[in-house]
Order: sequence, then C-alpha cells, then structure tokens
Amino acid sequence: MPSATVAAPTETYSAMPSNRLKRDNTNVIVDASTPKADESDSVKRPRLADSDPFGHNMFKAYVKTTLDEAEKHNTEQVNTLISKLSLNDGHESLSSEHKAAIIKALTSEIGRLDKQIYAPLITALLDIKWTRESREFMNIYASFITVLVSAIPRWSTMVTNKLILDFTRENTDIHHSVLKYILALLPTASSSLPATFQKHFPHKSDNTKYIIRYISNLLRVVSYAPQVRTSVWALIMEKTVELDVELQEDLEDDDDDEEIEDDMDKSDEEDEEENIKQTSLKELIGANDNDTDNEEDDNDMMSDTSEYNVESMDMTTAVVRHKLDAVMTLLLNHLDSSLSHDQIESGDGQLLFVTLQNLFKTYVLSTYRTTSVQYLLFWASHANPVLMDAFLASLIETALSPNENMEKRLKAMQYISSFIARAKGLSQTQIIFTISILASWLSAYIEEREAEVDSVAGGGMGKFKMFYSVTQTMMYIFCFRHALLRKEHVKKTQSTSGGSDELDGLKIESSDSQWVCDLDKLFRRLIITKFNPLRYCRRTVVSMFAQIAQKEDLVYCFTVMEQNRLGQPPLSATSTPTTTAANTPNVGGVDVLWKKSQDFVMMDAYFPFDPLSLPTCKERIQSMYVEWNDVANDSDSGSEDYDNDDDDDDDDDDDEDDE
Repeated sequence: MPSATVAAPTETYSAMPSNRLKRDNTNVIVDASTPKADESDSVKRPRLADSDPFGHNMFKAYVKTTLDEAEKHNTEQVNTLISKLSLNDGHESLSSEHKAAIIKALTSEIGRLDKQIYAPLITALLDIKWTRESREFMNIYASFITVLVSAIPRWSTMVTNKLILDFTRENTDIHHSVLKYILALLPTASSSLPATFQKHFPHKSDNTKYIIRYISNLLRVVSYAPQVRTSVWALIMEKTVELDVELQEDLEDDDDDEEIEDDMDKSDEEDEEENIKQTSLKELIGANDNDTDNEEDDNDMMSDTSEYNVESMDMTTAVVRHKLDAVMTLLLNHLDSSLSHDQIESGDGQLLFVTLQNLFKTYVLSTYRTTSVQYLLFWASHANPVLMDAFLASLIETALSPNENMEKRLKAMQYISSFIARAKGLSQTQIIFTISILASWLSAYIEEREAEVDSVAGGGMGKFKMFYSVTQTMMYIFCFRHALLRKEHVKKTQSTSGGSDELDGLKIESSDSQWVCDLDKLFRRLIITKFNPLRYCRRTVVSMFAQIAQKEDLVYCFTVMEQNRLGQPPLSATSTPTTTAANTPNVGGVDVLWKKSQDFVMMDAYFPFDPLSLPTCKERIQSMYVEWNDVANDSDSGSEDYDNDDDDDDDDDDDEDDE
C-alpha cells in the first residue's frame, strides 16, 4: 500500500497585476480595466503568483472577510462568490487570474470549510473547468483539491469523480498525480472507483480516440492502485465484448462486408473509418492530437450518456471493426509489457493472468460467438509456457467438470479444439497431453454409456452432446496437428532433446500403434459406435477429417459416411470398413455423402480462434498463429480452406436436451 506521506503536486506561480483592480459594491474583486489583454496570451501565461504582496494580500483579505460574514449567517458575499465562480467565460465571470488567486486564498483557509454552509462553495469550486486553463492554473487547482481531500475526506468521492471524468482527454498527468496522492492518503477511497469508472466509460458509439484514451488511463490507474486491477479489467472486458458482439452481428447481417464498405455513403462514420486507418494508436491516445482546448464540451456530453438512449445509434461494420481493432491493439500492447519475463517472475504478471482467466470465464465463455476478445488470452498465454499450461488446464477442467453447466462445458471444448489447433507456441508435450486426456475420456464414455443409445428415439441423441463435442475436438485437432501425433515424430523429438524431454512421461511405446495414445484404434472404434459421430458432428470437420485420416492411414470413414447418407444403421463393432480406392469418393464431391436433411445438426460451427477480421491485431498475432494453408500444404490434402468455412448447416436445428 502506498505511504500516506506522498507529497501533493507542486505549485508554480508567476506575477499578478494589482494596480488594475478595484472592489465593486458586492466586495467581489473585478477587473476594472478597459479592453482585456490578448485573451490567448492570458490563457497561455496567466500572472498568478505571490510576487505582488498587495494583490495576494487583498485576495486573502477578501476571502477571509467572505468566510467571516458567512459564519455570522450573512451569506450574501459567499453566494455572490459562488455565482461568479459558476459563470461560464464572459464579461461577468471571473478572469483566470482572479479565480486562481481566490482558489489560493481558499486553500489557506481550508480548515474553515468543513461546515455545511460552505458545501455549495466547494461544489462550485469543483465544477470549475480547470483543464481549459493554463498549466499554472491547473497546478494551483490541483493543490487546492488535494488539500481539500486531506482536510475534509468526505469530498474525496466528488474529487475522484471529477478527475476520472477527464480520462478521455489527451494529457492527464496531473490527474494521475492528484488521484495517486488521494489513494495514498485515503486508501478506502479506492472503493468508490469501480462505480465511477463504469459511469464515465465512453459509449461504444463514441469517437475511437475517447475510448482508447479512457482505457489507457484506467490501465494507468492500475499501475499505482493494484487493488482496482480486477474491477478495471472486468470493465474493459465487458466493454470489449460489447464491441465484439456488435461486430459479429454486423458481419452476420452483411453477406459481403467488403462490398458494403465500398458502397457506404460518405457519412461522418466513414470519415472516422478513414481517419482510423491513417491514425496510429499513439495518435489515438493523444500524443499528436491538437484538440485539447475544444474537448471539454465533448466530455460534458459523454458524461451524460447514461441519461439518454443511444442503443439505436447505427455504426457501420467497418467503423466498429476499426474501433475494436484499436482497442484490442492497445490491450495487446499493454499485455506485452505487463507479462514480460520480469513481471512474471515478480508475481505481478501471474496475478494479471489469473485475473484475465477468471474474467474470460465470466464474460467470454458466457457470450455467444465472440470473434476477437478471446485473443487477449491467446496472446497472454504465449508470454510463458507456464501461462500456456494454466490456460489449457483451466479449459480442460471447465469442459470435463460435471459440476459446470452444459453450455459452458461445450464452449470450453470448442476453445480447446481451436486453441490446440491454432496456438503455435504449444509444445508437443502439451498437445499430446491434451489428446491423452480427451482420448481417455472418450474411451470411458463409450464403455459407460453406449448401451443408452438403444433406448433413445429420433432426435434424442442430443443427450450425448458432450460426447460429440469431444469427438469433434479430437477430429479437428488431428486435422491441424497430425504430423506431431505420430510416434515416429515424437521419437525424433526425444532424440533431439537428448531423451530428457517431458514426452518421456507419456509412455508412447505402450503398443504397436504408429500413433500416440493409440489414436488409430480409438478412431476405428469411435466411428462404428452406436453414437455414430460421423453423422452428428459438424459436416465440415467430418469431411476434412475423413480425407486427412485416409491419407495418413489413421482410419477410413467413407463407408460409414455413405451408410449415413443412405439412412442405413451404422456398422457393428465387428465390421471392418472397406478401404479400397474404388470405394473412396472423389474428394471434391464429398458432399454426396451427406443426406439432404439430417435429423439435427449437433455441433455448432464455432471455432473461437478462427482467423481474426481485425487487420492490425491479426498482424500482431501472426508469429504465434497456425494458418490452415500451412497445414494443408504440408499434408497436401487438396481440401477446402478451413479458414473460410462456408458450412451452411442450419444451427437452429440443434437439439437442446441436456446430457
């Protein structure tokens, strides 16, 4: 926990003119000069300091008199001061110099403000648009609010609210200095931050730069207030999922997204899209942005997004994509530094990864078909083999736990299949270990439950959906990773590593099979069980698996597939499928083996780590991603592209019975 002795932000002052001031009949200091000096010059370099004792002492005397009168129940002067402070810029409002001098004087009287009669005055002071002013003014104001919170802690929530409201701005260094000081002084103040973060988070329809800046500032808070790490990442995950879902819905509505982009009207949204394409993440955060002086009104508007319904705002697919791409790129960059070797060794990186894992289960596994946000875990797990193990173990535990609900188990299995297939950073040991667990589970399931099939009628096969999910996962993994699953390849790896590889513990010599975990024997048994997985698993996966399995001499599937097409019962366990070339259908015409209409389509065509549609993020993860084309070229399967799956089976026919 940071020490409570952290120094408040320092103040800087310059000279203030005193010979141009007089009192009006309300005792409020006003500027009696004729035309003002150049306004831009006064804003850039206000003369605000103590070098003129007369001016400084006059403001101190005025403030002291005002407070004295208020405590005598004469509130006229303090009410007038409140009115002046509340005015927008204009001829009746206080100048920056005068406001700064009054704020300095009030800072020295802060101990007297701990009375209810001064609540309106403090509220007016906290409503001042301080970020429109010069750096010198902001330093004076920052000093006031830190002293205020130190002396009267009950104002801390309102002060932190004011600071966080500005998190969409370009430069927030002073905001973080004040917030860090407050949290060090009052550790309990952090308890109100999550609700405030949520309140001011820009809506998904807001300008991309505001969203990027806000997220950047939230992550910066975590760097000095780790107690809000979980709440900050939960909010970021929630908002990123919202964008992800928006993009997915738009993509599903567009038959040809590129055509839609070409034909879009030249609207403001298209202008933003073009700006995003040409704008770096650094510029989005604000390093090269010149709109600082004009953003206050934007902040005012965004702070009230909860007050009106913006759900009907339409955003084009292209704009949503680029917005999500910018957010994801920012988060990947942050994870890159936060999960460095040193961070993991210190324990901070592991704490962050555990947080991400827990939020993944809460926000991603429970959301239908996200396309991008899951790549945060994909990226993070590649930072270290230990994190890779942890992510895999978590997915396996969720998928195979009878205590989890079926929907979450099925989703976790989809993640296992896609992660094992696509994650280039996985070791051969990790892949084979996962295969061995799933193979053992399938063998046990067949032994225990195959007899139940005889009592199931029609579409009731849905009660075995977990079995089909695991089987489909095994087929999908084999399509991508079959080269690593031959014992010959494993032995070569062991030989290269000097026999000390962890693969030694997998006992690959346990039989005369050419495949680890006796995969050939397992699949020969699987395809002729009464469960008939070649009928109920996803058509695209089954077709691809059948072709590769035949080429690799693992198992021959086409006889069973033909029987399924003809509506014949599956082969018995004593049957031997014919594997002659004459009985092998043309690969390009494999669809002839499918019935026009199946009883139901069991498995969802969802593979979470299919290629990203976010161009910048896709480029970032390229080095750790397995492309289907590379696998297809290696196997020379001549088969269709897994990365452009056009499987048109009707998902709505899925049987919803629970296992």
